[in-house]
Amino acid sequence: MADSKLNERQEKFCQLYINGEKELFGNGVQSYLEVYDIDKSKPNWYKTACAATSQLLSNIKVIERIRDLLEGGGFNDENIEKQHLFLVNQHTDLGVKMRALSDYYKLKGKYQPEEKIINLKNYDWGEYDNQEESDNLHTEVVD
Repeated sequence: MADSKLNERQEKFCQLYINGEKELFGNGVQSYLEVYDIDKSKPNWYKTACAATSQLLSNIKVIERIRDLLEGGGFNDENIEKQHLFLVNQHTDLGVKMRALSDYYKLKGKYQPEEKIINLKNYDWGEYDNQEESDNLHTEVVD
């Protein structure tokens, strides 16, 4: 998306929202207050800023620009895959490593669905009309 579709303040807002300092990064209201002049002496000035930020973040041009900035800054499939590879290959935090490996296998469809065993000894079979339904009860897929 070309920057010219946004006005100067919208572009500055997007830049602060994505590339801003820690207190501004991803914080729409703080980024908005940094760019737009809000009269803080008026009652409900913060609520006004929140509403204006919400409206700005609903603007399709602003959404597209933020997406472009994120992708340009490395938030894209290629970089995410590299970060994931780093997590899989690191040996410092094995919990993180296991979650990364688990995510990879789920993504590739290499996990079989987990089965939950139901204790059939105390199960009420009276609610099933036929043997076929009750035969399928021994397991159920759990997400």
